[in-house]
Amino acid sequence: MYHPQITKDSVLRGADDLDDETEERLNAALWRYSERVATLIERELDEFIRHTQG
Repeated sequence: MYHPQITKDSVLRGADDLDDETEERLNAALWRYSERVATLIERELDEFIRHTQG
């Protein structure tokens, strides 16, 4: 699964330089967000499949 991540050459970094701790916290938050979105999409897809097959 793809998840966004802030790296040294990432456009997500913006013009300001981030310290390592902030970068790690933001990457952890992006990871958790991506996991939640994937879980919600999977639930919706499962529900859709269940309704269309039943």
